[in-house]
Amino acid sequence: MTVVLFRPRPSRRPPLLTPQPSISFALIVIAAAGLVGFFAWTFRGAISAAISPKCLIRANISLTTGERIYHSPGQRHYADTAIHWWHGERWFCTASDAERAGWRKSRI
Repeated sequence: MTVVLFRPRPSRRPPLLTPQPSISFALIVIAAAGLVGFFAWTFRGAISAAISPKCLIRANISLTTGERIYHSPGQRHYADTAIHWWHGERWFCTASDAERAGWRKSRI
């Protein structure tokens, strides 16, 4: 014969929710990785140009006005100008190329 001296009460609060990996989450992660790989392969020219430009004129788009402005080496804001190719910003090899594409020279 077994004597039970203490029997725990059932808890009244719900059990803690622990995140369980699901198949749908795994599929989303796999699909996202596939899309990143696809876009990296598709836009490899733009990405490689964004990482290591061959031309020195930096052309960016103003966030406040939307103006397309290019900066040549030696200008005041040239070193501060970062190119975000996904916004349409880019490099040009000559000032005339930039102007033909609709960009204007920086006033400073």
